Amino acid sequence: MRLRLPAERPAEPPTGYKIAHPMLSQDGARAGFTGVSLGGALPYGVLDDASCVYGRRHRPPARLCDCGFHCVHERE
Repeated sequence: MRLRLPAERPAEPPTGYKIAHPMLSQDGARAGFTGVSLGGALPYGVLDDASCVYGRRHRPPARLCDCGFHCVHERE
């Protein structure tokens, strides 16, 4: 029998500073970002929902997967 980890349901979304490369669409109409490591080839919008870059069927972030949006808590 496989033991499951408890579900994480925070009261508020996580907040922090994002390290990413800014991008502009070819026609200049949309702005977005790409990650500096994992998921660097997959651009995402200024307001976007995280998805699993490995194609797994779960909602990021997940304890057993390192996909999703990553941030640091302090600018330094």
